[in-house]
Amino acid sequence: MPEGGTRNLLFITNMPLSADAGRGGAGRANELISAFTSKYGLKDRAVWHDEQVCRYLDIHDGIRRTYFHRPFALA
Repeated sequence: MPEGGTRNLLFITNMPLSADAGRGGAGRANELISAFTSKYGLKDRAVWHDEQVCRYLDIHDGIRRTYFHRPFALA
């Protein structure tokens, strides 16, 4: 990692991640990303799943309007 470079990781998915303790996808994603964060000396990390992304787009309509016209690639 370059000196003074990015020290944060944001993982965003449009998939629902369950918060069910011990079995949920959100907890498992945080575990995996936490290990990655430690390995590469990152400062912080976050996981945003579909519900959070939708909530942020509802709250911050400027983002929704800015990127609305952009086409989405379907894999």
